[in-house]
Amino acid sequence: MRFLSGLIIPVILLAGCASPERPATETAAGPVVTAFKPDTPRYVEVRREQLVGWWYGDQPTAEAGRVQWIMRRAPDGTFEITFRTRHGSGRVEEQTEVGEWGVNANFIITLTKGWLRNGVVEQAPGGEAYFWDVYEVRSFEVNALSYRSVESGNAYQVRRVSPGFAFPE
Repeated sequence: MRFLSGLIIPVILLAGCASPERPATETAAGPVVTAFKPDTPRYVEVRREQLVGWWYGDQPTAEAGRVQWIMRRAPDGTFEITFRTRHGSGRVEEQTEVGEWGVNANFIITLTKGWLRNGVVEQAPGGEAYFWDVYEVRSFEVNALSYRSVESGNAYQVRRVSPGFAFPE
């Protein structure tokens, strides 16, 4: 009996240490869903919080012009961005867009919902893919951001500016 109890106790203890069987990640039919909507990792929340605020970009265009933009990303997920484009001919255009923005992993997503004209929002047509933009973050520091449009491949650089920042003349 003493021999049996000396054998049974270690077996029970070892059985308790066995790791539970992991769920399969793939079956004969293909990959399986392991989580429907996992919690957002804290680093994604931190990045989103860091992107809130005012940002300014100024870059040359392929047509010997220049495009400048000021974007305000609000904590509630809305944005307002004003573009000033100086064409090679000297003509200057300005346009303000409004919409929603978000972050997922290393991507910034925007949905343009309309244009601000004379203080009134003119709604963009709903449901058109044209108004969705996805940008891959290339580098990020607290006061500088470099990103690339997934669709066009254009690369952009912006720097953080103070609220109320206006275009330099």
